[in-house]
Amino acid sequence: MANTTPRDGEQHRQDLQTEIAARILILGCYITSHAFQPVDQPDGERIAWTFRTAHGARARYHWVSTRNVVSVGEGGEYRWQAEKAARLARRTGLDDAPRQEHIAQLLTQPTDSLERIIACLDQDTVYAKDDGPGRWVVKRGGTFLGTVHDEGARKKRRGRYAAWAPYAQRRDGIVGHFHDLDGARDAVAREWPTELADIAGELGIPAAQVLQVAEQVDQEWKSEARRAVLRDEAYTGTDARVTQDAAAEIRQRLEEPFRGERQARDRVVGTHPLAEAFEAERAEDGRLIGYTFRVGRLHSARYGWITSAGTYAHGLEAYRSQASTMLANALRDEAARR
Repeated sequence: MANTTPRDGEQHRQDLQTEIAARILILGCYITSHAFQPVDQPDGERIAWTFRTAHGARARYHWVSTRNVVSVGEGGEYRWQAEKAARLARRTGLDDAPRQEHIAQLLTQPTDSLERIIACLDQDTVYAKDDGPGRWVVKRGGTFLGTVHDEGARKKRRGRYAAWAPYAQRRDGIVGHFHDLDGARDAVAREWPTELADIAGELGIPAAQVLQVAEQVDQEWKSEARRAVLRDEAYTGTDARVTQDAAAEIRQRLEEPFRGERQARDRVVGTHPLAEAFEAERAEDGRLIGYTFRVGRLHSARYGWITSAGTYAHGLEAYRSQASTMLANALRDEAARR
């Protein structure tokens, strides 16, 4: 902290205390919690974290607030659902609870101790563990990711640290050679495969659709002797995993068609925080013109709309068909104004 002002140092300490309290609370409820992501207000204020529990098709997303409240229930299939719930809890004042006494006592530790505690609690932290002379095991939490070997000074020109990972692009598992241990460790971590369910959860797309695109990529890459879907008895169907390169390709192919829906959802959430079940509305020529959405469920369900230009309903209709008609009227009004 040598380059920070006293106020910066105090804010850093408060941020550490808040995150440690949140992670300790979560461990009492969800021992498999991982993949934390912050939830911030437009002004930058942090109000919560979303996180993932379990893996594959069983994965669910939950939230924990900066005010010591952990979400309850089964969680959401997608991360945006957990984020929306966290924002709703903040708006309605349901995200505030007293800090537990044992957590309050723990947080009296010095700042450097708090930093070490965060590293221990973070299951996403990657580290290299000494495994004998010139050898390290690379892990994330308790998961084995690969190994690093020091080949000695004679190999210094190409990089003396040889990195190996079971899911590397090369069939022999060689990731590459690096001039320092940190670089080799990070390269091993980057080769760890991505779960299809993780991509689905992040993009808000059904896992079955992600699997369909993954299989397409896998077939296309076979002629180039490149791996995409990793064939493993333990990971099949929507539980499957893909290489990092394949994950990037899959995300690129999926993001564009669904970007409009995510933008629409983000725009209406301020007025209708419980908006869900967005459906694409198209013109006769197939052109996307907007979305209809549902607020509430069963007998209390009401429906709204938003155009592709961002104009949306502040009032709600009894049926989705009525919302669709209102959307068409709004488009005509937009065209007339132009």
